[in-house]
Amino acid sequence: MGRSRDKLIDVNLLVEGDSKEYEELVKKSGAGMFYHSLKYRDLLDDFMDDARPLYLVAKRDGKIAGALPSFLKENDRLGNILNSLPFFGSIGGVLVDGELPGELQQEVREKLLGGFDELARDNGCVLSTIITSPFDKESAFYGEMTPDFGDTRTCQIVSLPGKEDGAGEKLLSLFESSGRRNVKRALSAGVDVFPSTTAESMGELVSIHRENISAKGGVVKPPSFFEKIFKHFEPDEDFSIYTAKKDGAVVSALLLFYYNGVVEYFTPATRVEFRSLQVGPLLIYSGMADAIERGCGYWNFGGTWPTQEALYRFKRKWGAADYPYRYIIRKHGDIGHILDLSPAELGEEYRWFYALPHSELKSNGSTH
Repeated sequence: MGRSRDKLIDVNLLVEGDSKEYEELVKKSGAGMFYHSLKYRDLLDDFMDDARPLYLVAKRDGKIAGALPSFLKENDRLGNILNSLPFFGSIGGVLVDGELPGELQQEVREKLLGGFDELARDNGCVLSTIITSPFDKESAFYGEMTPDFGDTRTCQIVSLPGKEDGAGEKLLSLFESSGRRNVKRALSAGVDVFPSTTAESMGELVSIHRENISAKGGVVKPPSFFEKIFKHFEPDEDFSIYTAKKDGAVVSALLLFYYNGVVEYFTPATRVEFRSLQVGPLLIYSGMADAIERGCGYWNFGGTWPTQEALYRFKRKWGAADYPYRYIIRKHGDIGHILDLSPAELGEEYRWFYALPHSELKSNGSTH
């Protein structure tokens, strides 16, 4: 990237020797999440054979003052694209040292956004997307990028009560009455919940997830993705799999990740014939109660699309508050050939990556 004009801030690609300092920045930035972590980077890098990480860092006087993680998807036929970050619901965006003066923080942001544009151009990208962090209180500055396209989502996040006497009751008090009834129904039906970190439990999750998503005609997360989690994350410390059993058989499972005091509600799955027993809500309650014991402060249900009204109401009843975030999309050349694609073709060409809203395609597909 080279030296910036003020001679104080350099923007370059992250090198291995700066990994520890990068991770410290993510945790103290205020906007950093599990998705920004280097363990998640390594998982995606291992899983996606045809993509590579390009993580920008801004240094001031030799110390990391900000960062912007991204992955490059190469496509020789249609042109490359850059995402911060790719894969189901992943969050990216600019991170800045919150201890810096406000004016300097703004300068670091500007340098990183300029570096991101330069990175896209240098790598032959036709499109680039930044997915902003829902925890970023300064997200308004992205407006200065004059995006060519945009998209919005809402993260639904629960602020968990502190670890103290009566925390379980305080947790239940966050829930709407229907949520409390759901939990009690599962308990009265004799459903048992077990936290686990075994490959067997992960296999159960994968099987039910495939069953659920295939029935909806959606895109299934491949078994290889889940298998690689054990390679890059520490069981129990970084993740847990909660399973619900009825009469000794696994009927539901939930994969949670833990990072910097935030729990990521990553993959829930319930066998269709047991949904009426409300086993999913019992897993949520159990996972939240254990997260409080771990000292976690937030439970992130993840992003919800504007059209997903039923899902929005489901997450809302657990005491979740709205944290809006944006997709900032820029084009770096002619994209007429991409606009001619169908949503299915676009997904196949740029698998696991976000290109642009489906509503922009000439086939008038629905926004994803």
